[in-house]
Amino acid sequence: GASGKKGQGIALDVSEWEAFSHLLYEHTAQLSDGTLPADRRRRPGAVLTVVGGLILCLPCLDGWVLASPRENHQFAQWGELIGDVAWARRPEFANAVLREQHGWEIFQRSANWTSVRTKAAVYLAAQEKKIACFPVNRMQDLLEMAQLKHRDFWVQFDHPGLKGITFPGIPARVSGPATLLD
Repeated sequence: GASGKKGQGIALDVSEWEAFSHLLYEHTAQLSDGTLPADRRRRPGAVLTVVGGLILCLPCLDGWVLASPRENHQFAQWGELIGDVAWARRPEFANAVLREQHGWEIFQRSANWTSVRTKAAVYLAAQEKKIACFPVNRMQDLLEMAQLKHRDFWVQFDHPGLKGITFPGIPARVSGPATLLD
């Protein structure tokens, strides 16, 4: 924590994932391997990629998930997850470039698996295998999300004529003096 003028300590609690989400840009990811930024132009019929990896927007029983089994070990885990290890080991899926070239086939096979499951079941199973995956949330989903509730993210405000309007709160919680200027 930091020290205020009165010598009191201040604890700042910030969600790791809220902070990390600001780093999810292609340019930041490419700094780690020295490659140039990805070409942002879309090609008709091409699948969505970021930093040379597939991004799959997959249908589920109750909405959509975004999944990105982009690294070789993640794609192998993806094949295991969807119950088709032999399919995931095919030579045309051996690396990220080849998987991008065969992205539509990967999307179709993956969508067959996700479309009979809830988005929670899909993203939790994928995350368990260390595959980047998250639900595409509607506002109601966010209001009910356990992590946001746990962090007391939602706050209530009264407005003239309207009581108890729900708004996003600040992404960090501060304990100790109300401000650093006290």
